[in-house]
Amino acid sequence: MQPNNQRPGSDLSSMIFPERHKQEPQAPKPVGTNPGFSGSSIPAENVPPQQPVETNQVPISNQPPVAFQPPQAGQPPVAFQPGIRPAKKFSWALIIVILVIVLGGGLSYAFYKGYGPFGNPPYDTTKLASSIFDGITKVRTASYSLNVNIASLPKEAGVQPFSVAVPTDPKKLEAYGRDQDKVRDISDILRKLSDYNYKHKTYPSSLTTLGLSFSLTGKGYQYSATKSGTDFSLIFTVETAEVYDSINSSALRSGTIKDKTPSSGKTITFTKDSSTYIYLPTEPTQPGIFNLLNMGSSLGLIPGNFKFDGTLSGAAERVDDKNVNSDLGITAVTDFSDMHIELDAGFKKIGSDMYVIVRKMPSMFFDISKLKDKWIKISASDLANYGSLFSSQVDSTEGVDALKEKSREQANLFLTIADRDQALVVKGSPVKESVHGYSAYRYNLEFNKDTLAKFYTDLTTEFKAKYADKSPIPFDQATADYLASPEFDKVFQYLRDNTELTLWADSSGIPLQLRYSIRIVPDSKTKPSDNEIKLALTFSLDKINKSITVDVPSSSMSLEDATIALTGQSKEQYKFQKQMSNISTIRYALENYKSEKKTYPASLALLTTTKSSYGSSMILKAVPTDVYDNVDYSYVLKGSDFALSYQVELPKYVAGNSVSGIYDYDYSSSVRKVFLKAISGTNTATSKYTSEQARLASAKDTDGDGLPDILEQYIGTNISKKDSDGDSYSDYDEVMGSSNPLGPGKLKSSGLGY
Repeated sequence: MQPNNQRPGSDLSSMIFPERHKQEPQAPKPVGTNPGFSGSSIPAENVPPQQPVETNQVPISNQPPVAFQPPQAGQPPVAFQPGIRPAKKFSWALIIVILVIVLGGGLSYAFYKGYGPFGNPPYDTTKLASSIFDGITKVRTASYSLNVNIASLPKEAGVQPFSVAVPTDPKKLEAYGRDQDKVRDISDILRKLSDYNYKHKTYPSSLTTLGLSFSLTGKGYQYSATKSGTDFSLIFTVETAEVYDSINSSALRSGTIKDKTPSSGKTITFTKDSSTYIYLPTEPTQPGIFNLLNMGSSLGLIPGNFKFDGTLSGAAERVDDKNVNSDLGITAVTDFSDMHIELDAGFKKIGSDMYVIVRKMPSMFFDISKLKDKWIKISASDLANYGSLFSSQVDSTEGVDALKEKSREQANLFLTIADRDQALVVKGSPVKESVHGYSAYRYNLEFNKDTLAKFYTDLTTEFKAKYADKSPIPFDQATADYLASPEFDKVFQYLRDNTELTLWADSSGIPLQLRYSIRIVPDSKTKPSDNEIKLALTFSLDKINKSITVDVPSSSMSLEDATIALTGQSKEQYKFQKQMSNISTIRYALENYKSEKKTYPASLALLTTTKSSYGSSMILKAVPTDVYDNVDYSYVLKGSDFALSYQVELPKYVAGNSVSGIYDYDYSSSVRKVFLKAISGTNTATSKYTSEQARLASAKDTDGDGLPDILEQYIGTNISKKDSDGDSYSDYDEVMGSSNPLGPGKLKSSGLGY
């Protein structure tokens, strides 16, 4: 048996490295030393003959473990026996093996997942636009920020000014001039035809009877009376697309337009329903993209040393498929000359309620001292009381779903064309970096000049083919020509040299940050400048697909209290103004309904289910409720009219204040009459009057000055004297002119107007 029952090569390191554990003769070593011990040697004086040392070992084979025997009291410590392998070497070997296993497994996992040095850029550069969009669709929740930074700095040496040149085609300008002459002739003919029909109740059989001031010879105008002289057809052809489009898009004409082949021009047909007024610009319309690019020239108006830094940040909490709570914040700092402006505001939408807070705002706009750092709650009923102002463009679930589906369809078509034409390309190779603590790939992007004109043409043509006149991207021939011109080549090269478009994305393709920056030196022809303008836009995502909670503010004030604090109105004034505003909103909505349905609705609820004649939204998102008791207004049909009942409490008149929000005018007779909008108590609004009761109460005018007695009693003037203060101006003239009828000076605004 070996000392301490330890067999040669029985530890783990001997099984891994057996050649290192061959038994070699060892030279005697001084007692009391330990070759594996780095501390001081153990004293060896007076040490009795060594006995085998028992240790607390792991059992070997089937041998029972030998219990550790501590030294007896009074005995010196037992020295290590020469030739016994220390357990420390066994520990290091085990650690090394564990590290190898862990490291190997980690590297294998990183290789499998594409982490670290084994990662690959996430985007397919042959389908770059679609790849980026696919990454966006992976974002379910996130916080976001959009930063805008503008700075006017001293111009760097050698930087050229930015200018936009438009190609000039002499032949096209001549054709445009000929079209202008034709349009002038047609306008004159249309006016003469209108005059002729007014006198003779029919249209002439020939244009020669109109007594035109110009010759029709060689003009090619085709005219004929139609429908037994009750209508006519006037046809002419224009040479330029700009004139054709200008006439075609005019909201004033409703004539029929017929397209022919480009070689034969554009033929236009006018009828009696066509407007006699045709507007044409003095010069051909510039390409649509020209106006966008030419904004660079307006940057010359930015003063030197101007700086602006603004950030819009937010987060969204998805409650369910239809409801999202949101939290928005906006901060902005502007410096130029001796002026420093700061803005800091917040907005929350939680359920059907909204919250607004203003922390900083320039005093030149509003005095917010009474509202500063206070959340203002705008409830669902507050929003309803603003009527169609908050009405969404799509009011039904089916409409929302249809809009989403159409948006997806249009996005897919756009991306397909962009990828096919390689409109967006990568400069160089993606570089791995860190963004906001995320491992990301940086893509330097640019638009492909070689295919930009083709991309525009393909995009507008295919959208036109699929969506016809409802295409969101209309075709503009002037823009298509400009994109293919040498003049645009120069503009594009300038933008390429002074613009950076950079995208950072994680390994799964989710965009983390998009940054666009541009440097422009304003054109010296616009305004000589020694400055250059640097603009940077940065959009960032954070907390991607992590839980986000939008909390309700711990305290808030009502919109009513906030309005009173901001305007200085009394509560009575606020309620009166709000009630009258509600009645005005409902009456306007009722007229909107009638213009659509030719009659008034049977109930106010129909206003929320009928589309407006002025847009695609419902006439009202919700019907306002009575301000005083928060109940529904009473509404009934009365023949061809309606009766809308409501309560009002006239606020106490403050001497020296205007009463413009209290009265209204009656234009039903040849003499304009003044009457109160409402009286204290019950009022009934009709299509003609805000309050029938107030109209009747305003009938009496004792002194005949034009102000009804009930209004004079309200403001305190003498109902028996036309000039209560004796200044030679009647009470009526002073009230209408915002002068004080009870003394000198002008009347102050009461804030009751709406």
